[in-house]
Amino acid sequence: MRFTHATCVAALLCAAVSATYAASAPSYVDMAVNAPGRIPDDRKMDGDRKPADTATFSMVKPGAKIAVYEPNGELYYTRIFSKIVGPKGKVYVFVPAPGYPAQVRGAEQDMIKKGTMPPPNPVDVANAIMNAKDYANVRVIWEQLYAFGGEFGLPEQLDVIWSARGYNDLHNKGPLGGPPGNKVLDVVAVDKAIFATLKPGGYFVVADAAAKGSGFGMTENLHRADPDSVKTEIQSAGFTFDA
Repeated sequence: MRFTHATCVAALLCAAVSATYAASAPSYVDMAVNAPGRIPDDRKMDGDRKPADTATFSMVKPGAKIAVYEPNGELYYTRIFSKIVGPKGKVYVFVPAPGYPAQVRGAEQDMIKKGTMPPPNPVDVANAIMNAKDYANVRVIWEQLYAFGGEFGLPEQLDVIWSARGYNDLHNKGPLGGPPGNKVLDVVAVDKAIFATLKPGGYFVVADAAAKGSGFGMTENLHRADPDSVKTEIQSAGFTFDA
């Protein structure tokens, strides 16, 4: 699902997207998907994720400034979008932190001192890409989502914010990036923060799907959400449904 910051943009695009989307992917998308440096593990997922179609639908273009919401530190789409936006663009990898980063690091050190290895931290997985010369336009952001009611802070306003298979988990109790004490995150507040982070006319694109009518009742086990519920929730934050 694609949402936009400005109603006038949606009115122009909704009529045109069905005709253009089925056409062949733009050359910059083909280049990114077929880049020789793509890792084998990513290519193995292409059949399921259809990267040429999803990247075309995302509205990410050369020179764009975008954010990829990465609660698990997975970088499948980040690597593709990095190639699409090119040297004039920027890709921010947003990894939610379950507390202040200093608190998280302190808890990890306490576990190590007690002889237990902490689980992999998604931000460490994501940070690895910033040491790669081929992805010099990528920067990792690690921060809470729940501070001050709802956060999604980036250094600049963006053209696109992308979330694939992660939006649903915002509804879990104590989700990664959610409030402590087994509480539920105010997801609409986060959506409003995302709205504020986008440029007028920018896009918030969410890939998430569960059975119709299931609402957010399958986020804990299936890790998916009903598209109609996602649509209603995001529109309540000020977005216009686009496609």
